[in-house]
Amino acid sequence: MKAHLLISGHPGFPSPQALEVFVREHARGGLTVRDADMFARTMEEGVVIAIVDDDQDLLAMSAILPLEHGEFEMGAALVRADMTGFYLQRYMIAARLSAAARRNLVPAEKLYAGALQSEAGAGSRAMIEINGFRKIPFDNVPQILQDECLTCTKKAHRLAGERCCYQYYRASGETPENDYLPDQVELENRRDARKLTLVFHHP
Repeated sequence: MKAHLLISGHPGFPSPQALEVFVREHARGGLTVRDADMFARTMEEGVVIAIVDDDQDLLAMSAILPLEHGEFEMGAALVRADMTGFYLQRYMIAARLSAAARRNLVPAEKLYAGALQSEAGAGSRAMIEINGFRKIPFDNVPQILQDECLTCTKKAHRLAGERCCYQYYRASGETPENDYLPDQVELENRRDARKLTLVFHHP
């Protein structure tokens, strides 16, 4: 099996409409659904990563989304349920940070990330922390994300005593450069031993 990791700006990158449809069809857990307009803006001002198969069907996507006041959010990665287990999030984080560094997109102190505080978010939190992000209190989160949290419909994920179901992070000066990505990697699914060749494409 082969898949291709594309960075927004690459010829043939999925349209904002295709990204919206993918998110609406496959969103689960604490993911916030974004619309095509937000994806179009992100493709202009931020970074979007898409993983597609040879038929151009979306398997996974993630983004660094513009917020306000020059701030950005490294949004959650969404992997199609049948493609989980390949550790794709690891490569989507690296690709996003690499693209952001090459484009001088955002200083570390203005890049935020978040993941569910519950057990369901353990893997995402670990990947965020490995990449040099540091936990911050909810009061230090950009106002737009605080406001979004107040209207969230996923209250079932909130831990007792917490104001938000997410643990938020800010990038630090220790964030890895991630300037290098291989041409491709060979991955094995941790659940069923399926093999996947992930090919990296740069715009």
